[in-house]
Amino acid sequence: MLCFVLLSGQEVKVEEGEESVQLPFKTTAHLSGDVRVEWIDDYYSYYRKVHVYQNGSDRPEEQNQVYRDRTEMKEDPLRTGDLSLTLKHPTERDTGDYTCRVYKDGDLLIETRVYLWVEGQCCLFVSSCLSLVVCLCLFVSGCLSLVVCLWLFVSGCLSLVVCLCLTVFCLLYRVNSGQR
Repeated sequence: MLCFVLLSGQEVKVEEGEESVQLPFKTTAHLSGDVRVEWIDDYYSYYRKVHVYQNGSDRPEEQNQVYRDRTEMKEDPLRTGDLSLTLKHPTERDTGDYTCRVYKDGDLLIETRVYLWVEGQCCLFVSSCLSLVVCLCLFVSGCLSLVVCLWLFVSGCLSLVVCLCLTVFCLLYRVNSGQR
């Protein structure tokens, strides 16, 4: 009897430079030793094998070179049901969809998706700079005091989207109220 279960996806966030990140997948399904576990990524609609586990061992010869020596699963994953994948040294290039599929005799039994978001140092710097610029624009436009702008920026309460919305609102308010 063929049973197929699609588990809803999760999102995992990590900063570039971390030692590793775990893509979680735990199942209560009884998995026998003759199943095949494949983690793949969706790299611009080109599926690459991230990690393969079959017959009680990892199959590094089947994985894409980008992931060679960077992945591992926990010991005895079929017995424990913990099919989570550890990805070592994540970079911005690793951001994307990852799918774990479990096969038996070529039939798909279980599938789950995980979206990995790796925030690179470059992205964090650009985001911080843009937030600071928007806060300064809000101050110059007279919409917020300098103290409030700096507090919002430093505390991280003012996201880039909120900053942009506040800027547009303040500029529209000034135009409509006749201020220059």
